[in-house]
Amino acid sequence: DLAMLTPGTSQDNIRGQFYRGNVNVGAGTREYSNGFVVDGVNNTWAEMGGPRQNFAMDAIQEFKVSTSTYKAEYGLATGGVVSVVTKSGTNQTHGSGLLFFRDASITAKEFFQTTKPDYRRYQYGGTIGGPIVKDKTHYFFAYEGTEENQFFTVNARGLWPQYEGTFKSDQNRWTYNVKINHQISTAQSLFFRYGAEEEYRPIIPSGGRVTPSNSFDFAVPRRSAVVGHSAVLSDRALNDFRFQ
Repeated sequence: DLAMLTPGTSQDNIRGQFYRGNVNVGAGTREYSNGFVVDGVNNTWAEMGGPRQNFAMDAIQEFKVSTSTYKAEYGLATGGVVSVVTKSGTNQTHGSGLLFFRDASITAKEFFQTTKPDYRRYQYGGTIGGPIVKDKTHYFFAYEGTEENQFFTVNARGLWPQYEGTFKSDQNRWTYNVKINHQISTAQSLFFRYGAEEEYRPIIPSGGRVTPSNSFDFAVPRRSAVVGHSAVLSDRALNDFRFQ
């Protein structure tokens, strides 16, 4: 979604029905032409052409979309690269929170629906960050969750009434990440970041003339742990080390 703010990006309709956040960057002609980097390490889900793991909105400090002439260190991408840096704590304790709610009263009835189902969507989360040791060690934690009751209406034009109806898809997703930064000296710094994401969406391709028995459930757990070390070797040399 952040990459869509950049000129030269687009979305395709092939993956949209079951994969969120798809984007084609730059000159990429296939969905797997893109590269995704978070905190200096690979975050590309090669088979799907999107980010392997998502992060809470309020956990993102900055992002950059490179559509051409990007550095050689960003491999495995012929279209473009989306680079993201997650937030770190500071000497002051800061926090944030979010709550978004939507229900059936402000949701339009779909084309095949004769009655409006009881749609509900909750999105909630928060962040907190601050010092462990002032001027030395800091922490940052972010959490975001989404619960959504989606409904898929199957209409076979009366030819197979046993398959028709409106079917509920109780979907949920949550993600969190924690980051610890430590200033070893004026020339060296160290960080550790752990992120997790869980998602479950049943019978997602259903609707229209696709019955739940002919659909599939989508559930992909994601985990990542990253260690990074930066060292200023001289006034002309810098070394960055990342391990995931």
